[in-house]
Parts: sequence; structure tokens; C-alpha cells
Amino acid sequence: MRRAPSTGEGARADGREPTGGGMSLDTDGAFTVEVRGLGATRRAPALAGASLLESLLGADLPVPHMCREARCGRCRTTVVEGGDLLVSPGEREHLRLGATLLAQGMRLMCQSRPADPSAPGRLVIEY
Repeated sequence: MRRAPSTGEGARADGREPTGGGMSLDTDGAFTVEVRGLGATRRAPALAGASLLESLLGADLPVPHMCREARCGRCRTTVVEGGDLLVSPGEREHLRLGATLLAQGMRLMCQSRPADPSAPGRLVIEY
């Protein structure tokens, strides 16, 4: 599913505009998140203890989001590869997405976390 970000979706928590810019970080074999969307592919390392959304924003990648609490659903993404590397969906994801969308590989970036961000692995998501 591809969606164009609307006003404010890509804003950073610190108020700065994200740079994005096709950044590709050297992750030295650690857990990597590859994001496909808006005509570009970008990569970022997963940060320990952080959601996918927090990791991607920490790497200055512009990703659609608003609430960070699974209320708005704007950070919805499709897991293309590596879904088994994520912690199972919690109650908030089940309530927002439902069983059908979860079964189709849909997740919320604000709620999804790698099971072990220090282990080598690659997660590919698309929005």
C-alpha cells in the first residue's frame, strides 16, 4: 500500500524537518530496516528498545505518522520480508488493524519492534 504523506506526518519529535535524502547507514551486519515507499528505498539500523517508527525517525527518514500510540493508523506498513523477526503484534495493533490485515502482513510502525535488534537480520517494509 502506498500513501503520500499529508501535512505533519513526517515531522520529527524535535520539531526539525527530516532529511531522508536516500540515507543508507552502514549497519555492520546488525538488524536493518529497509523502507520502500514514495519512489525510493532507504535503510536504517534498528535501535535497541525502539519501535520501527522511532528507529526510522532517528535515522532522519521521513515516514508517515502522527500519534505514535496506535490511535491514528497513519504509520501502517506492509511487511514484505522478515516479519518473523518482529515481536508478535500486541493488543493495540490487534485493535487498530484486526486479524485480517495482520494476516496480510500489515503492521503499525509505532508498535512494531524487532525481537532482537542486535541480531543480524533484515526487515523489508513498504508504505
